[in-house]
Amino acid sequence: MPYLHWETDRNRKRMADIITKLSNIEKEKQQKNAPRPTGLLAEAAGKAREKFGNRVPTEVQPPKRQPTIPTTALGNYLLLISRLYEGMDIEPDVRLLHESLHRPSPLHPRRTLDQSYFWKLANTGQRDQDQVRNACPAHYCKIKER
Repeated sequence: MPYLHWETDRNRKRMADIITKLSNIEKEKQQKNAPRPTGLLAEAAGKAREKFGNRVPTEVQPPKRQPTIPTTALGNYLLLISRLYEGMDIEPDVRLLHESLHRPSPLHPRRTLDQSYFWKLANTGQRDQDQVRNACPAHYCKIKER
């Protein structure tokens, strides 16, 4: 059952990247320790690989935004403080992921509504973007325009 949780889009993306990285490391470990098929199955798999190649789906990455470059000393100070706060805010979650993601009783990380509804999709990265409110609230934007 999904529950409501407030999180920034940047932290959601950062946690998804960490989970992907840790899952890839775990997958590599399992592949190294897995027994290799022999005989007819191995030959058929080799022929199929030669004929079709390793088909790995590629993802379309959105264009990267230009980094914010402050023009004043105060702006630089505030940017450094915000980066420090984001690092401190996400650190307990990152540590928990490193310790518990692929253990016998695994951790179940927070998911977006689309991730919980479309649980069979391999990657919901493109769909997750619309799960976060990025727009400026109307009343705030009107105040800023005055």
